[in-house]
Amino acid sequence: MKFGHCTKIDFDKIRAIAAAGFDYIELEFAELAQYESVPALKNVLREAQILCLSCNVFFVPTIKLVGRDRDVTGIEAYLSRMVPLAAELGVETLVFGNGRARCVPEGESPGEIYKHLRDIVERMETYAARNDLKIAVEPLNHTETDMILSYGEAVALTEGLTHVGAMVDSYHVLCNHQDYADVATNPQRLFHVHTAYSLERLAPTPADDPAEYVPLVQVLHQANYNGKISLEAREHGDYAQSLAAMRAIFAN
Repeated sequence: MKFGHCTKIDFDKIRAIAAAGFDYIELEFAELAQYESVPALKNVLREAQILCLSCNVFFVPTIKLVGRDRDVTGIEAYLSRMVPLAAELGVETLVFGNGRARCVPEGESPGEIYKHLRDIVERMETYAARNDLKIAVEPLNHTETDMILSYGEAVALTEGLTHVGAMVDSYHVLCNHQDYADVATNPQRLFHVHTAYSLERLAPTPADDPAEYVPLVQVLHQANYNGKISLEAREHGDYAQSLAAMRAIFAN
């Protein structure tokens, strides 16, 4: 497995994460889309000897994704510009969260919104295949969205696609009082993993109750998952400690 850390574009933080020994960083794709100095970012990654293998927060908030006034032209233009940039940076997996942007607008039908989301992931498939990377639909918790709340729903949304699949985030699973049964049923659709400790979404430490991690660890072993696990959590400042805890939890 490879262990990564989610972060914004902060050069000092990127250097610290790299120095701690993480395999990669996970940036916010929407921030990258509005960032004015990608060459400088590339230089920092190269100097710090760390890769950007994944990105989350796929779309910028200015693009209307679903509803009667959805911006199909804007969606297509964004995909055509940004997915190649991700490939150029060496990104392997993009995460489609954007919970509020995929909510059902007032007065509209969930069925129609589902069709709009399916249209988006089909468009993503085209660009992901063309640029040889994966896109993972992130099931979120019920306080963040009302569309695609479980791994099984993400699998269903991406049915028949090869470059767009699903992921799990242990925090959202906890918030929704779910389990990992759908992952065990469809392990081949698991493209990415986010984790944190407890409902407080904390970075792991040696003092954590290991029982908190057991269900996720078990299903990843059952699935023979050997991909990327990104820490998306409230930081305590000791990146090396977080990484050591992650390795102890997931590498056994």
